Amino acid sequence: MKFVLFGMVGIVAASLWIWFIYLRHYKGWAKWLHWLPLILLVLCVAFGGSSMLGWYLMTALITAFFIPQGVFAVFSFIGRIGSLFWKPFSKCGLISGIAISSVVTCMALYGLVFGWRHVIVNEIEVPFADLPSSFDGYRIAQISDLHIGTFEFSPETISTIVEKVNASAPDVILFTGDMVNLSPDELEPFVNVLSRLSAPDGVFSILGNHDYLGYAHYDSAGEQEAQEHRLMGMERSAGMDLLLNENRIIRHGCDSIALIGVENDGRPPFPERGDLTKAQAGLPSGIFKVLMSHDPTHWRRKVLPDTDIDLTLSGHTHAMQFRIGNFSPSMFLYHEWGGLYSEGERRLFVSTGTGGNIAYRWGAWPEIDVLVLRRK
Repeated sequence: MKFVLFGMVGIVAASLWIWFIYLRHYKGWAKWLHWLPLILLVLCVAFGGSSMLGWYLMTALITAFFIPQGVFAVFSFIGRIGSLFWKPFSKCGLISGIAISSVVTCMALYGLVFGWRHVIVNEIEVPFADLPSSFDGYRIAQISDLHIGTFEFSPETISTIVEKVNASAPDVILFTGDMVNLSPDELEPFVNVLSRLSAPDGVFSILGNHDYLGYAHYDSAGEQEAQEHRLMGMERSAGMDLLLNENRIIRHGCDSIALIGVENDGRPPFPERGDLTKAQAGLPSGIFKVLMSHDPTHWRRKVLPDTDIDLTLSGHTHAMQFRIGNFSPSMFLYHEWGGLYSEGERRLFVSTGTGGNIAYRWGAWPEIDVLVLRRK
């Protein structure tokens, strides 16, 4: 909420700066169009939050108009302040603001139109000293954070994702949570498509924070619980083995590894329902363990100190759907936000997501991650 409030203050401040410095002296009605995007944004926030079209319009306004406007306003302001000491500095600020805000606008338009559908496949080798020899070269395809309702605008992208996952020749497919944004209705049109996901050792899934459906309005607590069970049923209908604080043994030859799936375990305000003790019940001592846990903060909070789990797979961060090289705004919120992390022989891999709760991505393209386990 503080982040949203700060953003709105910044939007209003930039709009006021441009109005008073550049527009208010012009005659005619055209100058009043400056306020139209802000009016549209307010209307979207007030009335469009429950529809994907409303979310998309809000995203377009913020990324393609208000962020570039803010960039321009900052450079303009710096130029005006600098001109107090060196008069040409004002013009430098103006030109820089126009140039950089134009680049930001182009990036935003690409991210809105193409970026969130630009699906890539990453293959990462993950070495372990204690990996059973029969699993050397074992291929895990991870998809995460589909937020599948967002693909209402591009349903063919889900077919592309399924095809790319299957083409990566995985031994097992793992979905690490956040199937929907708000409602099981989002998943219903895609159940048959997702049922085409195929791997010799199966397709497994867990729940993310959005899958508890706490972001929608309900008339009763019972209604929310019924919708949760409906979503779980759809995932199972799609051929996914949904692990709710449970485990499965995967055997190759004389060797075996444990696949563990916990319910979402996040920091407030996100649900904390993971039960590592229950999830590991019945596992033989010393078995190699792969954990599916949606929120990467779970790794440092509980997985590292309380278990001997070898590999944890998470998602959740989306890299805030914006990345340039090793920079993403998510690095200010999460210690581990994208890629492979190690503590001794323990590993965490954080997928930056295959979908997104808004139809926009730049740099942090939708990804399918193929983790190839290697024995050192």
